[in-house]
Amino acid sequence: MQANENTFGHLAARVSAGDPAAAAELREELQPYLRRVARRALRPAAAASVLTRRIRAAAEQLAPDDAQPERLAVPVARRLGEALLSRLQAAAGGHRMLETVCD
Repeated sequence: MQANENTFGHLAARVSAGDPAAAAELREELQPYLRRVARRALRPAAAASVLTRRIRAAAEQLAPDDAQPERLAVPVARRLGEALLSRLQAAAGGHRMLETVCD
């Protein structure tokens, strides 16, 4: 896991710096992990953490009447990944604005 943490951190830094190739790579690398997290959170016995509540809310938005966690894990994981990338890319936008300020 240490190697993955280093890879994820490096990719996240590149995404925050505005690198679109890093965003695509991070999206690809994170998806298997996010699917596992989503599957666990969608289990009825999952602890009611903040993350679990957010995942269940996302699942409810995707399919309000569907109670099959296996079917919802993939789209929920995709949504989580996109939210993470959006936050990182928003940071990139903020950095770019700071760099263009003239004194």
